[in-house]
Amino acid sequence: MDWYETEFLNLLAACRQAAEVGEHVVAWQLPIALRSFFQLRRPTTDWVTVSETAVAAARHLGDAHAEAITLRSLGAALSYRGAYEESLQLNREALAVSRKIGEDEGWCLNSIGDCLVSLGRFDEAIEQLGQALIAAERNGDASLAAHSLENIAPAYSALERYDRAIASLQRSLTIFRDLGRAYGEALVLDKLADTERS
Repeated sequence: MDWYETEFLNLLAACRQAAEVGEHVVAWQLPIALRSFFQLRRPTTDWVTVSETAVAAARHLGDAHAEAITLRSLGAALSYRGAYEESLQLNREALAVSRKIGEDEGWCLNSIGDCLVSLGRFDEAIEQLGQALIAAERNGDASLAAHSLENIAPAYSALERYDRAIASLQRSLTIFRDLGRAYGEALVLDKLADTERS
């Protein structure tokens, strides 16, 4: 993480320069490689900017797989900035692209569900996140399952279905621990504490 902090401005410049000189593969892949850093440090303006560059690069290449990935990343950046409606639209675009090319839709559904929770559309969120969980089980994707369970819990809590919320968080916590994901574990423990106080 220290390396990312030190090289951050250079990495942003590399994203811009790759697009300017026509290195479109680098222009979409580098922002995706930086996503975990953006999520932890939350420099959202820079994240949005490089993600917009990434989407443009993917579309220039005509690479639908890259387009779906970059649309979802741009949606995440906007969600972190509180632009949930814009994020929802981008994640729906990513879902449409994924379905068109026959790719699994689980992560798109998870992102859509997360946006719907933030928008207070809890029943819709539970439906989308439930579908994401089905996709996770179908594909053996433990990380997707953990995130979907973490994201569905606030929707259950908002509807005063606290037992379902706690059960979802406990399942998510177990998976994150099995995966050795300390960051995910911390997120779930924070939500679990809030839920148990409700």
